[in-house]
Amino acid sequence: MRFKTAICDDQQFWVDMLVKKLEHYNIETGIEFDISTFLDPEELLSAYTEPGCFDFLFLDVEMPVNGKDIKGIDVAKKIRSLPDNDVKIIFVSSYPEYVQMGYDVQASHFLTKDVTTEIFDSVLSKIISLIRKDTALVKVKIDRDKCDILKVKDIYYIRSFLGKRDYIEYNTVDGIHSEQRSIISLGKEIRSHGFAFANKHNLVNIARIKRFTKDEITMDNGHKIRISRRYGQSFHKQLHDYIFTYS
Repeated sequence: MRFKTAICDDQQFWVDMLVKKLEHYNIETGIEFDISTFLDPEELLSAYTEPGCFDFLFLDVEMPVNGKDIKGIDVAKKIRSLPDNDVKIIFVSSYPEYVQMGYDVQASHFLTKDVTTEIFDSVLSKIISLIRKDTALVKVKIDRDKCDILKVKDIYYIRSFLGKRDYIEYNTVDGIHSEQRSIISLGKEIRSHGFAFANKHNLVNIARIKRFTKDEITMDNGHKIRISRRYGQSFHKQLHDYIFTYS
Protein backbone atom coordinates (compact mmCIF):
# COMPACT_ATOMS: atom_id res chain seq x y z
CA MET A 1 0.00 0.00 0.00
CA ARG A 2 1.28 3.45 -0.97
CA PHE A 3 0.25 6.24 1.37
CA LYS A 4 -0.93 9.51 -0.21
CA THR A 5 0.79 12.23 1.80
CA ALA A 6 0.49 16.02 1.78
CA ILE A 7 2.92 18.46 3.42
CA CYS A 8 1.83 22.08 3.90
CA ASP A 9 4.26 24.65 5.32
CA ASP A 10 5.01 28.18 4.20
CA GLN A 11 8.78 27.58 4.46
CA GLN A 12 10.50 25.39 1.87
CA PHE A 13 13.18 24.35 4.36
CA TRP A 14 10.67 22.58 6.61
CA VAL A 15 8.87 21.02 3.66
CA ASP A 16 12.18 19.56 2.44
CA MET A 17 12.98 18.34 5.94
CA LEU A 18 9.74 16.35 6.14
CA VAL A 19 10.24 14.95 2.65
CA LYS A 20 13.70 13.71 3.65
CA LYS A 21 12.31 12.07 6.79
CA LEU A 22 9.64 10.29 4.74
CA GLU A 23 12.27 9.15 2.26
CA HIS A 24 14.41 7.84 5.13
CA TYR A 25 11.41 5.98 6.54
CA ASN A 26 10.82 4.46 3.11
CA ILE A 27 14.40 3.21 2.95
CA GLU A 28 14.20 1.74 6.46
CA THR A 29 10.78 0.06 6.12
CA GLY A 30 9.98 -0.31 2.43
CA ILE A 31 6.72 1.59 2.94
CA GLU A 32 6.11 3.99 0.07
CA PHE A 33 4.59 7.47 -0.05
CA ASP A 34 3.12 9.57 -2.85
CA ILE A 35 4.12 13.03 -1.63
CA SER A 36 2.47 16.33 -2.56
CA THR A 37 3.91 19.56 -1.14
CA PHE A 38 2.28 22.96 -0.65
CA LEU A 39 3.73 26.29 0.46
CA ASP A 40 0.29 27.91 0.49
CA PRO A 41 -2.64 26.35 2.43
CA GLU A 42 -5.07 27.75 -0.15
CA GLU A 43 -3.35 25.61 -2.78
CA LEU A 44 -3.74 22.58 -0.53
CA LEU A 45 -7.46 23.24 -0.13
CA SER A 46 -7.83 23.70 -3.90
CA ALA A 47 -6.13 20.35 -4.47
CA TYR A 48 -8.37 18.70 -1.87
CA THR A 49 -11.10 17.92 -4.37
CA GLU A 50 -12.79 15.14 -2.42
CA PRO A 51 -12.56 13.17 0.84
CA GLY A 52 -9.81 10.56 0.74
CA CYS A 53 -7.36 12.63 -1.30
CA PHE A 54 -4.69 11.94 1.29
CA ASP A 55 -3.92 9.37 3.97
CA PHE A 56 -1.50 11.69 5.82
CA LEU A 57 -1.51 15.46 6.16
CA PHE A 58 1.43 17.28 7.76
CA LEU A 59 0.23 20.81 8.62
CA ASP A 60 2.20 23.75 9.94
CA VAL A 61 0.36 25.49 12.78
CA GLU A 62 1.20 29.07 11.73
CA MET A 63 1.51 30.00 8.04
CA PRO A 64 1.92 33.71 7.20
CA VAL A 65 1.22 33.75 3.44
CA ASN A 66 0.67 36.86 1.28
CA GLY A 67 0.20 39.06 4.33
CA LYS A 68 -2.34 36.70 5.91
CA ASP A 69 -1.64 34.66 9.03
CA ILE A 70 -3.35 31.36 8.19
CA LYS A 71 -3.65 28.84 11.00
CA GLY A 72 -3.28 25.13 10.35
CA ILE A 73 -6.17 24.43 12.71
CA ASP A 74 -8.54 26.37 10.41
CA VAL A 75 -7.30 24.46 7.37
CA ALA A 76 -7.86 21.21 9.23
CA LYS A 77 -11.42 22.24 10.17
CA LYS A 78 -12.25 22.89 6.51
CA ILE A 79 -10.91 19.47 5.56
CA ARG A 80 -12.86 17.75 8.34
CA SER A 81 -16.03 19.55 7.21
CA LEU A 82 -15.87 18.05 3.69
CA PRO A 83 -16.28 15.69 5.55
CA ASP A 84 -12.99 13.79 5.66
CA ASN A 85 -12.77 12.08 9.03
CA ASP A 86 -10.20 9.51 7.95
CA VAL A 87 -7.14 11.52 6.92
CA LYS A 88 -4.49 11.45 9.65
CA ILE A 89 -3.54 15.03 10.51
CA ILE A 90 -0.13 15.69 12.05
CA PHE A 91 0.50 19.25 13.21
CA VAL A 92 4.09 20.42 12.98
CA SER A 93 5.19 23.56 14.80
CA SER A 94 7.79 25.23 16.95
CA TYR A 95 5.09 26.06 19.51
CA PRO A 96 3.98 23.13 21.72
CA GLU A 97 1.29 25.28 23.36
CA TYR A 98 -0.92 24.59 20.33
CA VAL A 99 -1.31 20.92 21.26
CA GLN A 100 -4.72 21.33 22.92
CA MET A 101 -6.26 22.72 19.72
CA GLY A 102 -5.53 19.50 17.90
CA TYR A 103 -8.32 17.68 19.69
CA ASP A 104 -10.93 19.85 17.95
CA VAL A 105 -10.03 18.28 14.61
CA GLN A 106 -9.08 14.81 15.87
CA ALA A 107 -5.39 15.36 15.18
CA SER A 108 -3.36 12.17 15.18
CA HIS A 109 -0.16 13.74 16.51
CA PHE A 110 1.70 16.91 17.26
CA LEU A 111 5.39 17.18 16.37
CA THR A 112 7.86 19.98 16.95
CA LYS A 113 9.79 21.03 13.87
CA ASP A 114 13.11 19.82 15.26
CA VAL A 115 11.72 16.32 15.84
CA THR A 116 14.37 13.63 15.77
CA THR A 117 14.32 10.95 13.10
CA GLU A 118 13.80 8.33 15.80
CA ILE A 119 10.66 9.99 17.16
CA PHE A 120 9.37 10.80 13.68
CA ASP A 121 9.71 7.15 12.64
CA SER A 122 7.99 6.00 15.83
CA VAL A 123 5.07 8.38 15.27
CA LEU A 124 4.69 7.37 11.65
CA SER A 125 4.73 3.68 12.53
CA LYS A 126 2.01 4.25 15.12
CA ILE A 127 -0.20 6.13 12.67
CA ILE A 128 0.27 3.54 9.94
CA SER A 129 -0.75 0.91 12.47
CA LEU A 130 -3.89 2.95 13.22
CA ILE A 131 -4.74 3.19 9.53
CA ARG A 132 -4.47 -0.56 9.21
CA LYS A 133 -6.66 -0.99 12.29
CA ASP A 134 -9.40 1.15 10.76
CA THR A 135 -10.83 -2.05 9.33
CA ALA A 136 -10.74 -3.85 12.71
CA LEU A 137 -14.04 -5.43 13.77
CA VAL A 138 -15.76 -6.31 17.04
CA LYS A 139 -18.25 -9.15 17.31
CA VAL A 140 -21.28 -8.36 19.48
CA LYS A 141 -23.28 -11.40 20.54
CA ILE A 142 -26.98 -10.54 20.50
CA ASP A 143 -28.23 -14.01 21.41
CA ARG A 144 -27.13 -17.62 21.12
CA ASP A 145 -27.35 -17.71 17.33
CA LYS A 146 -26.96 -14.09 16.25
CA CYS A 147 -24.11 -11.57 16.26
CA ASP A 148 -23.63 -8.00 15.07
CA ILE A 149 -20.29 -7.04 13.53
CA LEU A 150 -19.18 -3.51 14.38
CA LYS A 151 -16.30 -1.52 12.94
CA VAL A 152 -14.06 -0.39 15.79
CA LYS A 153 -13.69 3.09 14.28
CA ASP A 154 -17.50 3.53 14.33
CA ILE A 155 -17.79 3.05 18.11
CA TYR A 156 -17.97 6.25 20.19
CA TYR A 157 -18.00 4.62 23.60
CA ILE A 158 -19.21 1.54 25.47
CA ARG A 159 -21.01 1.76 28.78
CA SER A 160 -22.26 -0.48 31.55
CA PHE A 161 -25.03 0.25 34.05
CA LEU A 162 -25.27 0.18 37.83
CA GLY A 163 -27.48 -2.74 38.84
CA LYS A 164 -27.26 -4.45 35.43
CA ARG A 165 -24.57 -7.05 35.82
CA ASP A 166 -22.70 -8.03 32.66
CA TYR A 167 -24.80 -5.85 30.38
CA ILE A 168 -23.18 -3.29 28.09
CA GLU A 169 -24.19 -0.93 25.29
CA TYR A 170 -22.07 0.03 22.30
CA ASN A 171 -22.85 3.60 21.22
CA THR A 172 -21.96 3.83 17.52
CA VAL A 173 -22.46 6.00 14.47
CA ASP A 174 -25.47 3.90 13.47
CA GLY A 175 -27.13 3.52 16.87
CA ILE A 176 -26.90 1.43 20.01
CA HIS A 177 -26.02 -2.27 20.16
CA SER A 178 -26.25 -4.24 23.40
CA GLU A 179 -24.60 -7.39 24.69
CA GLN A 180 -24.51 -9.54 27.81
CA ARG A 181 -20.86 -9.11 28.75
CA SER A 182 -18.57 -7.67 31.40
CA ILE A 183 -17.18 -4.26 30.46
CA ILE A 184 -13.98 -5.13 32.34
CA SER A 185 -13.28 -8.19 30.18
CA LEU A 186 -14.09 -6.22 27.03
CA GLY A 187 -11.77 -3.42 28.13
CA LYS A 188 -8.83 -5.81 28.31
CA GLU A 189 -9.61 -7.10 24.83
CA ILE A 190 -10.22 -3.78 23.10
CA ARG A 191 -7.52 -1.65 24.75
CA SER A 192 -5.12 -2.36 21.87
CA HIS A 193 -7.61 -0.66 19.53
CA GLY A 194 -7.31 2.63 21.40
CA PHE A 195 -10.01 2.37 24.07
CA ALA A 196 -9.62 3.57 27.65
CA PHE A 197 -11.79 3.74 30.78
CA ALA A 198 -12.90 7.29 31.63
CA ASN A 199 -14.75 5.86 34.63
CA LYS A 200 -15.81 2.38 35.68
CA HIS A 201 -18.93 2.49 33.51
CA ASN A 202 -17.57 4.12 30.33
CA LEU A 203 -15.01 2.70 27.91
CA VAL A 204 -14.10 5.39 25.39
CA ASN A 205 -12.74 5.27 21.84
CA ILE A 206 -9.89 7.78 22.06
CA ALA A 207 -10.01 8.41 18.32
CA ARG A 208 -13.58 9.71 18.78
CA ILE A 209 -12.74 12.35 21.41
CA LYS A 210 -13.43 15.89 20.23
CA ARG A 211 -12.20 17.83 23.28
CA PHE A 212 -11.41 17.31 26.93
CA THR A 213 -10.85 18.94 30.28
CA LYS A 214 -9.37 17.48 33.43
CA ASP A 215 -12.75 16.14 34.52
CA GLU A 216 -14.75 15.64 31.33
CA ILE A 217 -14.47 14.59 27.70
CA THR A 218 -16.73 15.41 24.77
CA MET A 219 -17.09 12.82 22.05
CA ASP A 220 -17.39 13.91 18.43
CA ASN A 221 -21.11 13.10 18.54
CA GLY A 222 -21.49 15.73 21.29
CA HIS A 223 -21.94 13.28 24.19
CA LYS A 224 -20.13 14.27 27.40
CA ILE A 225 -18.53 11.71 29.72
CA ARG A 226 -17.19 12.33 33.21
CA ILE A 227 -13.61 11.36 34.01
CA SER A 228 -13.54 9.87 37.49
CA ARG A 229 -10.81 10.55 40.02
CA ARG A 230 -10.00 6.84 40.18
CA TYR A 231 -9.38 6.53 36.43
CA GLY A 232 -8.27 10.10 35.72
CA GLN A 233 -4.51 9.68 35.80
CA SER A 234 -4.39 6.49 33.76
CA PHE A 235 -6.99 7.80 31.30
CA HIS A 236 -5.14 11.05 30.60
CA LYS A 237 -1.85 9.21 30.23
CA GLN A 238 -3.30 6.73 27.75
CA LEU A 239 -5.04 9.52 25.84
CA HIS A 240 -1.84 11.57 25.72
CA ASP A 241 0.36 8.64 24.68
CA TYR A 242 -2.11 7.54 22.02
CA ILE A 243 -2.59 10.88 20.29
CA PHE A 244 0.50 12.99 20.78
CA THR A 245 4.23 12.44 20.81
CA TYR A 246 6.53 15.27 21.79
CA SER A 247 10.14 15.76 20.83
